[in-house]
Amino acid sequence: MSWKEDYINLNIISQEVTRIINDLGDEIELEITQFCDHYCVIATICQEQPPYKDYIAFGQDAYSKQKAMDEALRELYTHAYSFKDILFHTSVTTPQELDRYH
Repeated sequence: MSWKEDYINLNIISQEVTRIINDLGDEIELEITQFCDHYCVIATICQEQPPYKDYIAFGQDAYSKQKAMDEALRELYTHAYSFKDILFHTSVTTPQELDRYH
C-alpha cells in the first residue's frame, strides 16, 4: 500500500510535528508519520513574512524514522537552496558524509 493510501485509510500508528530553525534562520516543520509498514516525513519551509519561501519535500523509509527525515530534508534543501551540501543534521559533518545517503 502506498503512503497516500495509508494516509487516506488512516493506517497510522503515530504522528508528530517538529519545528527546527536551520543555520540560515529558516523555520523547518517536519511532520513525521509512522504507518504500520514504514515512516513518512513531510518537510516544509513556509515563511509568512519577506523573503517569502514556500517549499515542500517528502521522505520515506521502511524501517527508520531518521532515514526518512534525512531524505525529506535533503530534498527540501535541494529545492529551497539549490544545493545539497548544506549540513542539515548534526550527524552529518561533511559533504562527503552527506553523499553516503544517496
